[in-house]
Amino acid sequence: MDPQLLRAWLENRAVITFSRSSGPGGQNVNKTSTRATLFAPIRQIDGLSDAEKGRLLVTMRHRLSADDVLIVSVQDTRSQLQNRTLAVERACALLERGLHRDRPRRPSRPTRASRERRLQSKHVAARAKQRRARPVEE
Repeated sequence: MDPQLLRAWLENRAVITFSRSSGPGGQNVNKTSTRATLFAPIRQIDGLSDAEKGRLLVTMRHRLSADDVLIVSVQDTRSQLQNRTLAVERACALLERGLHRDRPRRPSRPTRASRERRLQSKHVAARAKQRRARPVEE
């Protein structure tokens, strides 16, 4: 996946609509359509292999609509252009996060020193508990 190619596709080919945003803003909110909503159909994104598209469909299933479209809505600023830019950036970030794979964990073994420290702390705790016990009368 090429991030520049993905960003270019989102900017040029994804459907972006604008609507009235909610929240504070006074009269500006009531008369301007500044909320940007980006619709990116996962199966149509150029620059992604079929395996990457399949991975996105699985990892991002909770963020996709019924027809596998990623929907990102932004109403952070009072500017339509800034909200549009933020929507593209957030969609890029979501897609990159959906494609990210963690490196497999290689199990390690405790070192000799760590095992000795653990046993030493157990001995200290055991001695402290023994001192708290009642003395045995003979």
